[in-house]
Amino acid sequence: MSAKRFGGAHSPGGATEAPPPPASKFSGRKARSFSWRVLGLYIAPSGLILPGLEGLFTADMAKVLWAVCPYILLILSAWLTGQGLKAEAAYNERTIAKPPAFPRKTFASALTGASLFIICWLGIDLNMLVAMFYGALGVGAHLATFGFDPMKAKGGIGLPDEELDRVAAKLDQAEKVVEETVSAANGLRDRGLEKRIDALAFAARDILKEIQNDPRDLRRARKFLSVHLIGLRDATVKFANAKSKGVADDMRGEYEGLLTDLETSFAKQRKSLLIDDRVDLEVEIEVLRDRLKQEGAM
Repeated sequence: MSAKRFGGAHSPGGATEAPPPPASKFSGRKARSFSWRVLGLYIAPSGLILPGLEGLFTADMAKVLWAVCPYILLILSAWLTGQGLKAEAAYNERTIAKPPAFPRKTFASALTGASLFIICWLGIDLNMLVAMFYGALGVGAHLATFGFDPMKAKGGIGLPDEELDRVAAKLDQAEKVVEETVSAANGLRDRGLEKRIDALAFAARDILKEIQNDPRDLRRARKFLSVHLIGLRDATVKFANAKSKGVADDMRGEYEGLLTDLETSFAKQRKSLLIDDRVDLEVEIEVLRDRLKQEGAM
């Protein structure tokens, strides 16, 4: 098999300039979120398993229904709560972000309340009003513990809503591409290449942060987002697939060459954004100085 160049016509060139090193070996990777509170939500419904089994063995379908239905709803509520916390963490990390499209935590609280209502009314045979009270109490306790989902878009002061949505969508897409790249790199089983991908992911997220701080940088980073970042992901996926089939030996040199090119490109992109920010600041300072001189303050 002949060597295959991943970069193609759009592969960047130039002298090698390494991106800033990761702060730790975990840089460039999303932290694995774990919550003891969410784990507790998964464990709490386990008390419904025995009544459900008892109803099954005694052919008491009413008991099976009031035990199994709340159990399923509570497990679904726990899963939605965990997903809601992850979405909220991603929202909080970003300067510019849209609220989650689906309010997972709020919906999970409603499922919790419905489950408690069914248990109290059909299982414990309480009065309907009392059962509704405990259901409402469950909703309130869930919201007090985990809070509401983010409801408003943030960042992009001065941007119209359409532009804010476009920037947030581009950042979401870019973050997904970075995650897919790191995930594909995990299948390489090559620590040296994984470290290089980690460093590139770190540099890519650094550039995305610069864009968040100044959405005007989105235009200047267009080639980085649409060519270099996607090219890195596609090349990594293809190389990982070839390596898993044992046919990647003659492709390794070309792949490492692409990584070197992209390391240079990423470093230049970040440097360009920082220089533009400095120029903008210097212009603002000069404008302010001229205005102060005109007003006789200097």
